Amino acid sequence: MHIKEKTLDDLLNSTYTFILENGDHITASKGENFEVRNAVLTLENPRSRLSISETRSKLISCIGEFFWYLNGSDSLEFIEYYISDYRKYIEYQIDENKPALGAYGPRIFGAQNQFNKIIEVLKDKPTSRRAVISIYSKDDLLREDSRDIPCTCLLQFFIRNERLHLTATMRSNDAAIGLVHDIFSFTLIQELLLAKLIRYIPNLQLGEYTHIVGSLHIYKKI
Repeated sequence: MHIKEKTLDDLLNSTYTFILENGDHITASKGENFEVRNAVLTLENPRSRLSISETRSKLISCIGEFFWYLNGSDSLEFIEYYISDYRKYIEYQIDENKPALGAYGPRIFGAQNQFNKIIEVLKDKPTSRRAVISIYSKDDLLREDSRDIPCTCLLQFFIRNERLHLTATMRSNDAAIGLVHDIFSFTLIQELLLAKLIRYIPNLQLGEYTHIVGSLHIYKKI
């Protein structure tokens, strides 16, 4: 399955239709769903990241989640201001005060700032194939608390023909809920990197965004 569209709404519509018409019926721990494996979605214009069909609250939650990443935070208090039922999504109890174990912010922008390292890698060698931000870690596989495991494995950036492309690779993605958030945040990270690199590579332009998912699914009960 490879779907390529110019806008987010077109990409979502094509993706939902394909999953519902061709997906395998799966019963998972979180419920029955329709699943497509090894899905590839390409957004030709990453700036068309906004959906006119989604609600205003979805836009606010997308913006809040991006700021949470950018802050390098794993604080539930931070993200719950924008997504009030975030604990439910990561299967935390209401009275649990531990940080979000799978938070992307510390992994991308934290103490070992992978984003800043990517700037150096591509500034020094624009054709590099090493511009990879790792999000999923072997520690996620081994830790006893298996809740809130990152769905995203890695983000890989390429400069080809003076265009900055991004490929996100995910182990799992809920097409009806998580997909919009992921595309919104990752394409903004792509554009943020472009803004950082353009001072060193003046002719650099924004390229395509590609989203690769091992299990892309829609739950029967959303």
